[in-house]
Amino acid sequence: MAAAIDERTVLVVASAFSYGHGVLDPVEEIATMAASRGVGCHVDACVGAFVLPFLRELGDDIPAFDFSVPGVTSMSADLHKYGYTPKGASVVLFRDADLRRHAHFACSRWSGYTIINTTVQSSRSAGATGAAWAVMRYLGHEGYLEIARRTRTASQQVIDHLRSTLRLKVLGDPVGNMAAFVSTEPELDIFVLADELKSRGWFTQPQFRCKSSPANLHISLHGATLDSLTDFQNAFAEAMEAALKAPAAPDADTLALVAGLDPSTLTPDEYTAILAGADLGGNGQLPQRMAMVNHLLNAAAPALREQLLLSFLDVLYVPTRSAAADH
Repeated sequence: MAAAIDERTVLVVASAFSYGHGVLDPVEEIATMAASRGVGCHVDACVGAFVLPFLRELGDDIPAFDFSVPGVTSMSADLHKYGYTPKGASVVLFRDADLRRHAHFACSRWSGYTIINTTVQSSRSAGATGAAWAVMRYLGHEGYLEIARRTRTASQQVIDHLRSTLRLKVLGDPVGNMAAFVSTEPELDIFVLADELKSRGWFTQPQFRCKSSPANLHISLHGATLDSLTDFQNAFAEAMEAALKAPAAPDADTLALVAGLDPSTLTPDEYTAILAGADLGGNGQLPQRMAMVNHLLNAAAPALREQLLLSFLDVLYVPTRSAAADH
């Protein structure tokens, strides 16, 4: 990050904690480095803002990541994640009023009323804000602390279970209630495991390879997980056994073909053909089992993945013959 800063850099960003792997960036080191270069430091605490402070209060050793760190100039926190409020009322916090002024908008140079807005959204419903206020008043500090206590217990037990399971490895050192894990042996297909877990009522989120991060499964945990830990462990054991019996990777030639495609030269017809080959064409419906699709997307370069998924989104908005007839 230090090497990436040049005379055009205005802001660096640290995660507290990151969604993908649940790890906490070294905020103090990043903020110190940014301040020494005259650059702002934003902490993306959209996930962790309503988790980490309560874990610290419960006794966990959580490094400083907020305005207690010199050099942190702004922070973001999503109320709709672990604040448990409806979407639409997230917040951005600034170290001082001078910085905050740059986020506000005023316009008096037109023939209508003078406009003053505190957000980029301009006019918006107050419903989400009111709902957020109500939820936070209802839960209060002690409510959030109790949720954090239950979430912490569930997270520790699930992550420990994953770490003790043969053929699996937890990526990095998760600090909160999110984690990612990979298969360490080829006979365990991580995407098939996701399908098997889903068929048993447990959702994990496949994440594709990106730079140094291999294909993995992401889990997000919360207080309600604590009531179902035994069910989860039993379902996980069954899913592991089933996945070991049913690998689903495409053949090596197909994967190599997808990996070598250049998204800048593909035509819409070629995208349609690829989608059809991945069982994503025609009716605009996702297949019940996604392992083969996920393998193909994982083999593709990120730019190609994006174009394939955008093409599939287009398919969803094309009415089928039967739907058109019904209309």
